Amino acid sequence: MWFQSWLLEPVRKATQSMIPPGLNALYQKMHELENKLGEHLDQAIDIDEDYTPLLKRAVLHQQRRLAEKHEDIRSRTTGVEIRLVLEAELRPVMEFMSADWFITTAPTVMPRLTDFLTLQDAYQVLPESTNPPGSAYDEKFRILQGSAAFLPALKSCRVDGWLRNTNVVVAFVDIDDFKSLNTKYTESAVDREFLPRIMSAIEAHVYSHGWAYRFGGDEYILLLPNLDSAYERHFLCALQRRLGSLEFHHGPERITTSIGVCVIPPDSFLTDREAQEIANTAKQHAKLAGKNCIATSSREAGGAEGPHIVRCDDSGR
Repeated sequence: MWFQSWLLEPVRKATQSMIPPGLNALYQKMHELENKLGEHLDQAIDIDEDYTPLLKRAVLHQQRRLAEKHEDIRSRTTGVEIRLVLEAELRPVMEFMSADWFITTAPTVMPRLTDFLTLQDAYQVLPESTNPPGSAYDEKFRILQGSAAFLPALKSCRVDGWLRNTNVVVAFVDIDDFKSLNTKYTESAVDREFLPRIMSAIEAHVYSHGWAYRFGGDEYILLLPNLDSAYERHFLCALQRRLGSLEFHHGPERITTSIGVCVIPPDSFLTDREAQEIANTAKQHAKLAGKNCIATSSREAGGAEGPHIVRCDDSGR
C-alpha cells in the first residue's frame, strides 16, 4: 500500500480538531499514525489493522477537502481545464476508497463499528460543521429564511451533493397575479392574512426535504438537495396543489404559482449565482407560458437548451 504526501495533512488536521468523547481512545493512535506516515512518505509500508479506522477517516477527510476546493474554484470559473486538474487530484483518493481494505473488514478480524465508516462518521473529527448555515429568518415574517442565507447554503449543498454524486435542485416560486390581491384587499390585509398562510404552507411542504427562502412578497426560492427529475416534478406539483387548496378569511381566492427550476448535477460548472439566475429565468418562462405551471431547465452556462414546461394534473403528473 502506497501512502503519498497528500494523506499526511488530513491526519494532522484531524489530530488538531476537537475530539469527541467517543474518539478519545483513538487520539494517541492518531499521533502514532502521523509519525509513521511522516517517516515513510512515498514508500510501500505495512499498516497495523488498528490504524484502519484512522486511515478511513483521513481519506474521507481529504475527499471533503477536495470537494470544497472543487466548489470554490467552480464558483469563480467555468473552465473545463480546471475540472481536469481537480479530477487528477481526486483520482488517488478514489483509488483508496475503492480498495478492499477501505470497503470491507479483513476476514480474520471481527467486524467492528469503525469498520463501517460513513461520511458523517468521518465528519466527527473535522473542526468545522458540515451542515448548511443555520437559520437566518426573514425579519418581517420569521417564517422562511432570509434571502442572504441562500447562496451559502447552496454552496454547502453542492459540496455534499458532489461527494455523494447527487443533484441539487433550485426552484423559484412566484405567486401568480399577486398585484391583484394587493389591489383588491390592500397590502396590509395581504401581509396579515394571505402571506403568512402561504409561507407557512411552503415551509411545511419543504420541511425535512430542503430549505425555503423569502426573496420578496410574492417570490420564494427553494433549495432541494438529492432530487431526481421525476420526484422533483411530483414534489413541486404537490406544492402547487397545497397552495391552491388554501382558504382565506377574505374570500374564495385560489392561489396559483409559476415555478422555475434549475437542476444542478454534481459535475455542473454553473456558478451558484448562475444556477439561481437560470431558475429565475425559467420562472419567467412559466409566466409567459400562461402561469400555473413549472418550467425546468438543466442547461449549463452558455447552453442553448430551453426550459421544459409541465402542467400538473390532479394526480400530480
